[in-house]
Amino acid sequence: MSADLVGPQRVEPTANPEVLARESALDAEPERLRLYCGAALWLVLVAFGLGSLMAYANRPGDPGLPMANWPEDPSLMYSSTQPTLMLFAHPKCPCTLATLDELSWVLTRSTTVVDCRVLFYQPKDAGPEWSDTQSWNVAKGMKGVRAMADIESGIARRFGIKTSGHVLLYDQQGKLAFQGGITSARGHRGDNPGRASLLALLTQSPSTTSLAATGMPAESTCVFGCPLHTPNSALLLNSLAAEER
Repeated sequence: MSADLVGPQRVEPTANPEVLARESALDAEPERLRLYCGAALWLVLVAFGLGSLMAYANRPGDPGLPMANWPEDPSLMYSSTQPTLMLFAHPKCPCTLATLDELSWVLTRSTTVVDCRVLFYQPKDAGPEWSDTQSWNVAKGMKGVRAMADIESGIARRFGIKTSGHVLLYDQQGKLAFQGGITSARGHRGDNPGRASLLALLTQSPSTTSLAATGMPAESTCVFGCPLHTPNSALLLNSLAAEER
């Protein structure tokens, strides 16, 4: 075919690499911005969640009004020969295991033999299996400790206790020597003022007959635990949610 019969050919302009790179960067900018915004939002949510958890873990429970003297009740006696230690606990509270670990730590280092009782809240109409939890089994397995059911928190209410993990220590005259928690936060283990105070009181010389002989107010620390008078785990979660709000 003759070259004269061939029409004019369109020559495509050569693309400038710098222009193409600039256009590609502009196209990717919205996607990059979305990724950055998503990552920033995720970090904010994580920080908020961690902050809320830390705030809740370090928020003390209701301190109640612990009795300074053992109540006059023939059905519930304190020991006149050794200190009486009572731990009030909710068997379904996730903080209880940490408190039991701290109690075991104290008892194994104490030079004073105590009458130790762990009283677990139990609803009136519930059978023994209701409180058959890991916490209950741990308490039963602790040497020198009696695990007991406290039906409808009758004993806890008598002593003015409202939060799981609250410890009361009475001397041989029925005087309150220590009251409060023995963990540093909800479910936390390790050195803390409550544990240290309780151990100090229980490592006095054997000749000491009264832990509260000085007449000073009882040692007192914050209690970190769940509400004690709560019938079941579902209501426990609702109570925690309400407390968080």
